[in-house]
Amino acid sequence: MVTSLAPEPLLALAVTVTSEQQVDSVLQSIVQGLASQSGVALARIWLVPSPDFSDSTVSDPPDCLCLAASAGTPIKSPGEDWCFLHGYFARVPFNVGKVGQVAANRHPILVEDVSAQNDWIVRPDWARREEIRSFAGHPLMFRDKLLGVIAVFSRQPLGQQEFTWLGLFANQAAVAIANARAEEALQSSERNLSAIIDTIPTLAWCNLPDGSNEFLNKGWHEYTGLSPEESHGWGWQVAFHREDLPPLMEKWQKMLVSGEPDEIEARLRRHDGVYR
Repeated sequence: MVTSLAPEPLLALAVTVTSEQQVDSVLQSIVQGLASQSGVALARIWLVPSPDFSDSTVSDPPDCLCLAASAGTPIKSPGEDWCFLHGYFARVPFNVGKVGQVAANRHPILVEDVSAQNDWIVRPDWARREEIRSFAGHPLMFRDKLLGVIAVFSRQPLGQQEFTWLGLFANQAAVAIANARAEEALQSSERNLSAIIDTIPTLAWCNLPDGSNEFLNKGWHEYTGLSPEESHGWGWQVAFHREDLPPLMEKWQKMLVSGEPDEIEARLRRHDGVYR
């Protein structure tokens, strides 16, 4: 009997999603990769509302899931867009339906035969029309924290083996989502820090031990008249007086070797050519 969710493509998909660094990219890779598996009709991810989930709002309660990604291929529902994230299933309260039960209990649910267990199906007419045979839902857990729920609707039967494989994949998917969130938070912090440094009323920069620059704030560029491209790497040195640069670099090297703080004065050229 042909079944959905073979281990090899799920492993390959896990490798793909863990390489993504943006949450949206991770979510889309997951649902699109699952939806491309043999027999899978629809794959969806709901997430618990959080500040880093752009589709959640302040009015979303903490015990409610928000639909974050969806992909699938309808065969008998012309005009339906299964990537659509709004509508009846955009918000799913905990304990409501099979997806809400997965979130509330943090326990996976497998419906092997939808026709025999149709009490789990909110839209039995849709399931019959689209020839849905099985449903599998797993909680997305990271360090004992619920991130959301991943769900698959399959036109081919899902058994315990496929259910287990999907669970293993869900574990990797949760790690990928958490890592992408951490990366986005880090990038946001760096942007905020750069914005703060750009607004301070002084020239600020950071150089690497070899002398090439790592960061120059807006005040530096406005004062010297040098663009980021002109200042990149060693370009910053052109802003210093040519008589002051050698002792400046010599003192710098001594500070690096000794590890002790020190100071030195050097003339810096203003954008109008005047050295101060």
